[in-house]
Amino acid sequence: LHFFDTFLVVASCADFYLFSVGQSSRGLNLNVLRPFRFLRFVRTLRVLQSIKIFGKLKMLVNTVGASFLALFWSIVLLGIVMIMAALFLCQSVSSALEDESILLES
Repeated sequence: LHFFDTFLVVASCADFYLFSVGQSSRGLNLNVLRPFRFLRFVRTLRVLQSIKIFGKLKMLVNTVGASFLALFWSIVLLGIVMIMAALFLCQSVSSALEDESILLES
C-alpha cells in the first residue's frame, strides 16, 4: 500500500507541476485518480478510529449520526404544522378578500 500512496503523490505532483501550466490539454488526464485519493483518506480515518484517544469523539459522532432520524421527523412535523397554519390563514382571509364592501387598498 505504500507503493500505491507513493504513486498517488507522484502522479499528483506531475499533474500539478507539469500539466497545469497551460499544457493540460496535451498532457495526461490524471483526474481519474481523484477517487483513489478519497480511498486513501478513508483508510486514514480507519487508522484513527482504532486509536483509544478518539473513543469519546467516536461516541459523539455516533450520537450525532443516530440523531439524524429524530431530526428528519422533527422537520416533517414542522412542515405539517406550517402547512396547517398556511391553510388556516388562507381560509380566514378568503372571506375578507371575496367581500366587495371591504376596501383592500388600506
